[in-house]
Amino acid sequence: AESRRDVDEAIRLLARATDADPADDRRPVQAARLLLAQGRRGAAETVVRRAETVLDELGLPITSALRALRSEIAA
Repeated sequence: AESRRDVDEAIRLLARATDADPADDRRPVQAARLLLAQGRRGAAETVVRRAETVLDELGLPITSALRALRSEIAA
């Protein structure tokens, strides 16, 4: 299992990569999945919400991957 510190570092790196290409939802989806795997549902939801907001601000549709993840978090 990955330690919390390792996951936090991965999240930080994924956030930097997301900032470089905010239209690509793969990184926030990956970050949210890592957080979910550690039981950090609230943090995963924050990542998903931020990604949805960014896509909306860019005038892009919310992707099916983000919608599916939102449903998974809510379950």
